[in-house]
Amino acid sequence: MKCCRLVLAAMAGMLIVAGLVGAYSNGTSFEAVTGAPGESTCADCHNNLNTGSGSATITAPAGYQPGDTMDITVSVQHSGQSIWGFELTVLDATASPVGEILVTDAVRTQHATAVSGREYIKHTLDGSDASKANNTDWSFQWVAPPTDVGLVTFYMAAVAGDEAAGPNGDYTYTDTHSMLATAVVDVTGSSLPGKLALSQNYPNPFNPATTVEFDLPVRSRVALTVFNVLGQQVKVLHEGILPAGSYRTRWDGTDARGSQVVSGVYFYRLQTEESCAVRKMVLLK
Repeated sequence: MKCCRLVLAAMAGMLIVAGLVGAYSNGTSFEAVTGAPGESTCADCHNNLNTGSGSATITAPAGYQPGDTMDITVSVQHSGQSIWGFELTVLDATASPVGEILVTDAVRTQHATAVSGREYIKHTLDGSDASKANNTDWSFQWVAPPTDVGLVTFYMAAVAGDEAAGPNGDYTYTDTHSMLATAVVDVTGSSLPGKLALSQNYPNPFNPATTVEFDLPVRSRVALTVFNVLGQQVKVLHEGILPAGSYRTRWDGTDARGSQVVSGVYFYRLQTEESCAVRKMVLLK
């Protein structure tokens, strides 16, 4: 995207590229502009950074399970605009590339690696959707790392352009999405829960593992945490935003470092922005 202006020539009706064409080609000779640490954004060459009435959105799971392949969607919308582009990368807490981005629609997206070594997915010329008005989206997949690497963040910058040459009518938007490793599994049901609920774990007492279920009546930021009898945090089972629904997760009797804890009484707490629920469980070895 940087210094790469997609324009629709009104006379010819053809999409052309002005600036560094290499930024949209396969290879390694482009400057990344996702807004990630150490990167600028598309606003270097396109106007109105996060000041318009539109938006760019990353839709991804609330948490990752090591080794899983996840469906990711990015969307851009701005009323009246008709030329679109995006660029996205995925980094860990040290700003290093993490996992693997898979192109599932080679007509509309492409994979590239910047000179920094980070990998990216972005639109192709066909994928810029010059024929679409008001909004567009792209889909691809991300393979999580085989082990828990802590916080993972998706960084994206996108452009909603008009059909005139030059950047004055463009709007640039950014978005991020962060996730932690989680063992939370969505339990599909016929209806949404009517209230927040934290069920008694089963089995209880347990050895070596137990299952915890909970219900969320509305989309919430959730922290599900295990504590010992002294009130000391043992392990976070999940932390992040979840849609309304019923969920199930498993605690294997280990602490945050992966070490087995001793027999005894433990407490697990479900915390949201609005409510809190606590239950007791017993580990017997």
